[in-house]
Amino acid sequence: MNWGHANIGIAAAVAAAVLSSGFLGGVAHAQVLYGSLVGNVSDSTGAVIPGAQVSVSNEGTGASRSGESSAAGTFNFPTLAAGSYRVEVRSDGFRTFTA
Repeated sequence: MNWGHANIGIAAAVAAAVLSSGFLGGVAHAQVLYGSLVGNVSDSTGAVIPGAQVSVSNEGTGASRSGESSAAGTFNFPTLAAGSYRVEVRSDGFRTFTA
């Protein structure tokens, strides 16, 4: 497969985003202050895309982090502060994916 000339979008499957805190039934429980964002980067055929640039930005604070998908196409951003995040994935030969 020729990755450099593919003209398809990158699909980033976000497996878990535990980035909220809260209460249950009015009784205070331990608050979640941090969470993780993990996922996989693959093309439309399901083939993984290693080395894709992945960035996450907190929509409330503007804080951002970036990294690269692994050889298996996975990414992991541990200890993110609670909030809503924008995820952007880029790789040469593919359209940018934003969620």
